[in-house]
Amino acid sequence: IYFEHRNYLPSIGLWLFYASLIGVFAEKFQGSIKPLCAILVFCLLIVTARTSSQVVVWSSAPLLVINNVTSHPKSARANKDMAIQLASSGALDLGLLYAEKSFQLSTLESVGDRQLFEIALHCMAGRSVPMQRIDRLGLFNPARPFGVVATMNGLLRVMRGGSCPDFNRVEL
Repeated sequence: IYFEHRNYLPSIGLWLFYASLIGVFAEKFQGSIKPLCAILVFCLLIVTARTSSQVVVWSSAPLLVINNVTSHPKSARANKDMAIQLASSGALDLGLLYAEKSFQLSTLESVGDRQLFEIALHCMAGRSVPMQRIDRLGLFNPARPFGVVATMNGLLRVMRGGSCPDFNRVEL
């Protein structure tokens, strides 16, 4: 697991284990409970301080995206999120570069999925979709040009949201 937020809930199990150990020591060694509790509270304060430093990052979607792609440059998901963030802010060309990197890192997506995603990025950036992009859909591996349903769903959500008013849906 390389996205840190997935580790916090399971870490509760470790703290329960430490609390159990303190309980066992408290029963066996009556005088050791106060130092053990002090150590546990100190550890909790350190973990809280480290987690609180992430609040600024987690409270801002753009900062979270930048943090994820910086911390995990070989993550297909982080690069795809960065492509969306960039295209949504109007930086289509840079977004397309991150989309390409995401595609190269992905083991699930087909060429058709990448093409659909790039069309969606054009819409997010408020740009018209070049007809050549639509014409190339389905040419690679025509028996199964798309592999991830979520990519088509994402394009449809963008179109329904009104980001692509001049898009030729019939041609798609």
